[in-house]
Amino acid sequence: MSMPSERDSLWSVALECAIRRLKKICSNRFCSAECSGCKFYLYEYVEAAPAKVNLLMLQAETEMDSLIRANRRGVVTLVAFITLPFIIGAIIYWVANSEWFNRPPAPTKGAIEARYSDDENAVWSTLQKVAIGMTKKTDVNKDGKVNCIDAALLFYKYYPYKDKVTIEYNYNPSKDFNHMFNAVLIGGNWIAVEPQAKFCGYNVYRMKPIWGNQYEWTLNRDVTKEWLKYVR
Repeated sequence: MSMPSERDSLWSVALECAIRRLKKICSNRFCSAECSGCKFYLYEYVEAAPAKVNLLMLQAETEMDSLIRANRRGVVTLVAFITLPFIIGAIIYWVANSEWFNRPPAPTKGAIEARYSDDENAVWSTLQKVAIGMTKKTDVNKDGKVNCIDAALLFYKYYPYKDKVTIEYNYNPSKDFNHMFNAVLIGGNWIAVEPQAKFCGYNVYRMKPIWGNQYEWTLNRDVTKEWLKYVR
């Protein structure tokens, strides 16, 4: 029997971490100090950008939560075990063909961005509210998924100055980049903001420091009008 691939092993660790916390076997919040040294903690095995690791854990929790709910409704356990390999295979294929673990991790430590203006204070306050919403898995557009779309919609909803905020979309297949985020007007300049910054543990919120060369600002597109129906 051949050994499982690294990505198979990482996904198994993520699933085990998710199920242990969902079943209350582990009461620690993911990425807390108590996680250090745990054999089911992803950071024990890989150095990756927190945004990517958090997204992987969110996917694992969603999958395991769905299985638990299905079992409670009386769905035969065998069905779950038959379909799970296909789900895992699809996710592994997606990971294998992306820059998931191949790009250098974005900085998570260092100088915190200066917060001198009311606008910047509003950004950090709004990021905190978005983090709470993402932790609760708030599906703003009711598409059955919790991802960057929901984060951008939550940020727009909570940002207090509606004349100084937009919803932005950037699609760049050459960089494996397909992302929704926000822009805010600070000091007369429009600044691209990663709405998941606080949720993913960053000390910065601007897109470029977080995403590096994957982010090309010239491809930004204002899609606020297209998504307003979800935040009114």
